[in-house]
Amino acid sequence: MLSWRKGIRGFHYTTLYMLIMEMAKYIKALLDNKEDEGGKEIRENLERLNKLIPPFLEKARKLLLKERYLLGLKGLGLIVCDDPEIQDIRDELFGRTISYGGRFKEILGCLDNILVPILKAKI
Repeated sequence: MLSWRKGIRGFHYTTLYMLIMEMAKYIKALLDNKEDEGGKEIRENLERLNKLIPPFLEKARKLLLKERYLLGLKGLGLIVCDDPEIQDIRDELFGRTISYGGRFKEILGCLDNILVPILKAKI
């Protein structure tokens, strides 16, 4: 994350990456646990994630390319951008707050519903 520049949501992308990598450690055990009711909820959230992640990544890639180009011309604010296309994609992916919203929030919800029961069981 050290190479991220001001105006890019590097923390958000890094958080998403780290949570997905952590979840990936437990996937096989999750899928093998078919009789557990908690396993059913986890599998449903995995299916939902499978639908949410590809369009998010496609839009995020487009957004990063546009932000990179704009950064070469001028500075870029984290929340507000005077380029309407960039602003629309940002709003869709992250909402209009510095914390999180949009599709990112939906994905985090799914990841929480998968990781929290696993981590509680491990304690």
